[in-house]
Amino acid sequence: MRNTIRAEFIKIRTVMVHWVLTIIAVVFPIVITVLVTIFGDFGVSFDDVSTDVAGFIVARGVVTAMLLGAMAAISITSEYAHNTIRPTFAATSSRLRVHASKLIVNSAVLAVVCAFAVFVCWFIAQLILSARDVSISIGDPDVLTRLVGGVALAVLVGWFGFGLGLIIRNSPATVTILLLWPLLIENLIALVLNLLDWDGATKWLPYSAAIQASTAGGDDDLVDALGRPMGFVWFGVVSAALIGLGAFLDQRRDA
Repeated sequence: MRNTIRAEFIKIRTVMVHWVLTIIAVVFPIVITVLVTIFGDFGVSFDDVSTDVAGFIVARGVVTAMLLGAMAAISITSEYAHNTIRPTFAATSSRLRVHASKLIVNSAVLAVVCAFAVFVCWFIAQLILSARDVSISIGDPDVLTRLVGGVALAVLVGWFGFGLGLIIRNSPATVTILLLWPLLIENLIALVLNLLDWDGATKWLPYSAAIQASTAGGDDDLVDALGRPMGFVWFGVVSAALIGLGAFLDQRRDA
């Protein structure tokens, strides 16, 4: 297993598109954070400023999570597209071991990259705001909860993309569905549910539930949602189910 994980790590760090997506995923929230903290107005209240800045960073981190999720999806779909998965399966007796190794490597990379982006954004914001005589602190429990929630969202989106990639095996289709799912598909489902007067069912839309759990400000913002940690748990269950279905189908399909 250790050798398989090492091999998958070599693969993920030697593909150019992974580096491109990673750089964009890190640079985007940092640039937006710099601009907004320089020119924006976060008020003067200590507690409100801290939580507002954390909420802003995590909201921008949703884009980071989606880009890193696309990277996780491409890490599996590109192997099928270029037939590089065949020598991997030939060298490893169990396909499940390969999938598990890929998932472990992707989860670790996504967690590290997103944590780096989120906390760099926080400390840059802290430096800029302190120069503007506005104090913020990461010691507030709600602040740390939000920042960690942003990292958890990125890992779960990576699981979701990986599961879709195992099922679809096509990079453009998988990335398109991954990006459109929260932006279009779940919104259309929510519209249908609202027209049917099933408003309460919308909280079970998994992608939206996880995003709400990561970006919500407090208990008042989570009244009509699954909340934390259930939003993450539900999205994780759905993503794990996609991975399980993809692994099941992969056992019965040619590489």
